[in-house]
Formats: sequence, structure tokens, C-alpha cells
Amino acid sequence: MSALQQSVSGEVNSAAEFVVHNSSLQPLINTSYQLEDIDKILSELENSRTLSITRLPNGGSTAVTITDTLSLASALGDNLINAWDRDSILQAIAEQAVAADEHLSERLSIQRDAWKRGLLWSLWHHCINQERFIRILSGEAPADGMNYPAVRVNPVTGQVPAGPWNHKQHDALGFILHLLFWQLNHQGLSWEDEALKSLAVPYATLLIKLFEKVSVWSEPDDSAWEFGNSGLHLSSLGIVVLALEELLEFLSTHGTLKYLTYEVTSADVASMIEKCKQSLQTIGSRESVWSGGSRDCDLAQLNALLLQAVSNRVLFSEQQVEEILLRIESSLVGKHGVRRFAGDVWNGRTNNATTAPGEEAQWTIGAPAISVIYGWLFRVTNQPKYLERQAAYFSRTLAGVDADWRLPEAYILDKGQMVWVPDENKPLAWAQSMVILALAAMRSSLKVKEDKVSDEATITAEVA
Repeated sequence: MSALQQSVSGEVNSAAEFVVHNSSLQPLINTSYQLEDIDKILSELENSRTLSITRLPNGGSTAVTITDTLSLASALGDNLINAWDRDSILQAIAEQAVAADEHLSERLSIQRDAWKRGLLWSLWHHCINQERFIRILSGEAPADGMNYPAVRVNPVTGQVPAGPWNHKQHDALGFILHLLFWQLNHQGLSWEDEALKSLAVPYATLLIKLFEKVSVWSEPDDSAWEFGNSGLHLSSLGIVVLALEELLEFLSTHGTLKYLTYEVTSADVASMIEKCKQSLQTIGSRESVWSGGSRDCDLAQLNALLLQAVSNRVLFSEQQVEEILLRIESSLVGKHGVRRFAGDVWNGRTNNATTAPGEEAQWTIGAPAISVIYGWLFRVTNQPKYLERQAAYFSRTLAGVDADWRLPEAYILDKGQMVWVPDENKPLAWAQSMVILALAAMRSSLKVKEDKVSDEATITAEVA
């Protein structure tokens, strides 16, 4: 076992070991990194099109990035030609991180306005489907998964695919609201843009009224995993609160939002934030609670922590973040990726009832998300242990690239051969986006480290 497969403390355990799936990347994987190392890795991944995320002309995207006939077949094989709001907004957050970093912009083939087009696309499809909000608000339709605002649609037409689907996912709806007002508050978007405003006002107003109608702070949803997961979720409520706080900051200078007969005030939003926070206190560091049960540990928890990290709006304390991360590391991290939760039977295409403990699919989105979050902890606390953990999970991130230089959704156990193989869903845009964010976060942390070393050298020279 190489040194890079050991934990920072030097202790070796099952969670500290990992498998590098692309041997060409092995020489670039280390226990620590310099900025020049990140540039080499960027070049390899860009040249191999590992990070080639795409947007359709209208700003839509597909869950599997279409790069060739193989990825097209993968997308068509399991409805992954559709667009999920969660995936699309996480992709937009990654695209925004690239646009904000001149160095990354020069090295990755991502258009600077890609993130804005992705956000506008999500707002647009909710506007053309706004009757889903209005029918629930008027009492014409129940607030269930089939009738909720659609978070999975055709990326070209914006229409909701036929057939049953559980759209009751508060985190996905919150992701859109957060990116919109986060960027308005930080001048990434302008409220003077009438095209944006014509989409933003209906979405934000109707969403807040929907959240009021269902009492989002106490209303179960299914969060990131969509089915069989109903409860109050840290991942959903955390994202909703972070989004509401961005909205509250915006309303403090821009007044109320009005659409049709509906109005949203600062007082409405502030009240909702407090109620959601009270529910989060009840949940604690668990992922979800429901009548008669709870789930302590889940990959979905990373979504809320990641949003806090990229927007630097603090909801969860350092102690809470570290507690959640350590629990995920000890319970869900495997040699090939990160399990969604204990007992997960999904293998990328079907539920496999024969899945035994330890055989759950290991997803590639986990390691880069953990790396980003540890990077944020390092930058806000300046504690070297967090930079070490960031680098360790950055190494795991690179290890998840497969032999074809693609990022699968997960590695699954082939029970016939008893070997771990990439699942059919590749390249997964969500995974590509997480790797881009991990690269951006490593660059940010290493620049902070270099600046600190430079400052210390200057002080030493002045004293001498």
C-alpha cells in the first residue's frame, strides 16, 4: 500500500484505502499538492475531455453528458437524456466557479455565460409549468410528488415527461432559488435585466407561497434520492434555509416580490427561516427523521454542506460540519467512492435486492464534495489538518476517473466476476461538476497557503 492510500495520521483502515481506476493518473496523485500540480492535472483532464460538461443552446443540460455515441446510448438507456434541476444547478455552480477564476477559464472549455444560461433555463421551465404551483396553491391539486413543481423535465421543450415521478424535492427547488439570489447579491446578475426579472419574480414568489402552503419546515419530502425516502431532511432544509437567507438579504434592499395575487415580504421570509432552523435543530446532525425512524448518515448531507462552502454563508458550525463529515467517512466511504447510505440497493439502473452490506454502489460525487467542504474549513479556520483532508479527498476524486477517462455515476459490484466496475451512467454531469469544484477549491486553498508562507517570510525578513 502506498503512502497516498493512508490516512493523514498514518493509520490505515478500510476507509483510508482507495483504488485508482485510471493508471495514467497514478503519477499525479499525491498526499499533498502545489499549484503547479493542479495545472498538470487540469491539462490531463482537459486533454482527455474528462470535464467536458455541456449546455444545449437553450441552456438545458442532460444528466449524462453527451460526448459521443456511447454516452448518448447511456443517456437514452435510462431516461438520463432528461434534465434534473439539482444536477443542472450544481453544474451551473461549477461553471460559475470557472468563470470567476481566470486561470481555470483559460484551461477549461466552458463558456463564461454557461452558468447564467443554466439558471435561466431552470427558471424558464418552471415558468412555463407554473400551473403546477398554482394548482397546489389554489387547492385544486394535492401537494404530492406527482403534482409538485417538476424537477425533472425534457431539456429541450421544458415539458414534464409522461408517467409517474416523485418531484417533491425541496432541495432541488431551493438550489435554484439560492443560485439566483446569491448571484444577485454578489453582482453576478443584475435586477435591471428584464429578461431575468420576468422569470425570477414568478419563480421566487410562487415557490415561497408554496413553501408557506405546505409548511416546508415540517413537510416531508424525498430530497436527493427521489423515491422511498420521505421525511424531514437536513439536506433539503439546509439548502432551503441557505436560499431563504440569500432572498432575505435581497429583499432588505429591493422590497417585496409580487406576482399575480401573491406577495412575498421580508417578514414572510424571516419567519420561514426561523421555523426551518427550529426543525434543523430537531434533526441535529442526522440526515432525516420520519414517523418512527431516522437516518443518521447519508451522502445527501454533503449537498447542504457544499452549498454553504461555495457561497460562504454559514448555517452549520465547524463542529457540525466536521461531525457530519467524520460520520460519512467512517460509515460510507469505500475504496471506489462513497455509498449513498447503508442498505442502498440501487445499482444505477435497477434495485438489486441481493445487495449485501458493503456491496452498495459507491458514487463518484462524494469524494470531490468532501474535498470542497474540507477546503472551506481550511480557509475559514486556517487549520492545516483541514488542508490535509482536502488533499486526501482530492486524491480520491482523481482515483474515481475510470480507464476511459470518464466519470461514472458510481462503481458497482459485478457479482458474476466479483469485481467493481463503472456503472452505465457515464459521464455523469453531476460528477464532472463536483470534480471541477474540487479543482477550484484546491486552487483556492493552495493560494491561501502560499500567501501565508509569503507573509511569514516577509515578517521574518523585517524582524531580521
